[in-house]
Formats: sequence, C-alpha cells, structure tokens
Amino acid sequence: YGPMGWVDMMDANVIDHNAYSKFAFDWETPFVVSGACEINLKPAVTSGESVLLPSAKGWNGSAFDEYLLLEYYTPTGLNAKDAAAPYPGNNVQGFTENGIRIYHVDARMAKCDSKGFVSYTDSIVSDETYYTTTAHSNSNAYNVTDTAFRLIQEMDCTKKRNFDTDLEDGMPCLADDSTLFQKGDSFTLSAYSASFPSKSMNDGSAFPYRISFGEETADGAQVTISVL
Repeated sequence: YGPMGWVDMMDANVIDHNAYSKFAFDWETPFVVSGACEINLKPAVTSGESVLLPSAKGWNGSAFDEYLLLEYYTPTGLNAKDAAAPYPGNNVQGFTENGIRIYHVDARMAKCDSKGFVSYTDSIVSDETYYTTTAHSNSNAYNVTDTAFRLIQEMDCTKKRNFDTDLEDGMPCLADDSTLFQKGDSFTLSAYSASFPSKSMNDGSAFPYRISFGEETADGAQVTISVL
C-alpha cells in the first residue's frame, strides 16, 4: 500500500518533500493551533509554512508526536517539473492544481528493549537495557508496534480512497488533483474516519477541530479552524 498516494519525494521521487519531513529535519517550523482561528496559509514551496493541529490529548512540542499537518500545495517552483509531466520510470505525476494537503502524522517515539516495543515515550533513552526509535513507519518491516499505524498518511478529499488500504488493479492508489482540499471543502475526523484505523486518533483521543477551506490564490489559501 502507499499511505502517501505515491505523490511525495520520499515515495515516488516526485515533487517537494512534505511538511512533516521538513519539520522532522528542523528545516521549518509549523504554526500550532490552540483554538479557533483563521489563517492565510502561503504556498509551502516558497514560504515553508504549514499548520499543526494537535489531538485532544495535546502536543509534546516536537515533530515526534501524533497530529494533523496541513500545507498549501501549488504546482510551482520545485513542484513545477513533476506537475507538468509524469516522472520517467514510474509514470507518477505531481498535482497540477492548487490545494491543501492534509497529513495524519504519527511520529511518536517508542522505548524498546531486546524483545521489542515497551512503551511510547517523549524522551530519548539509550542505555544497556533500552533504546529509542520512531514507533511507526510507512513500511511494515520498520514498525515496532501496531502495524495498522503509519508514520504519515495523506487524506483523500473525495473520501473514496484510503491510500493505506485501498488498491486499484492490485496496485496502491495514486493521489491526484481530487485528493487536494479546495474552496468549499471541509474536514472533520468523523467524516474521514475510514482513513483512521481506530476511528479516532491513534492514541485513542478525539480530534477537536473542524477545518474549512476558502479562496486559494497564488499568494495564499484561506483556512478556518473551528472547535467542535
């Protein structure tokens, strides 16, 4: 399966790196939502902007936690070449339209011993008994605990595809322009629960926000966050 729908530099080698990858490497820092707000989100490819929405459980202050992450995609800059034509070798093409990408990130860290997973942790431990790693991966071979949970998964605006479980002709589903959230669309976890293994956030908590999308121009996208 392909939790990112193939459209990502770390998946099919197309378009720019996603906002989580840049956050994890400390290349950029997202805005963090703490309540109702309205945001003019600039194109990620030129601004590096993204928006982090914590679960009801809260946020530990690092990239290595569970949350939703938004960024405004435009087929410009580093994205332009892959938006204009499919990538040679795998025939995957980048998005050709503007739109918001929503990622469910579960980058929680795991405390492990010689037998494997012990517990989730916010602290890095390294001694004769324990070591720390990320708990989840987009490849099952690297998951140290529940293999239903992904490091990062793209939400599909149409609700017709769960990139982590659905196949088309025996192959992972590809994201396309209809995957993007655009003017008039909205997101709640309950509406998109089919893409969440636990029908909630992976840590069992609720997602307390509704996200609504307004005008999208070359300069920015209007995003409205309301509290449920």
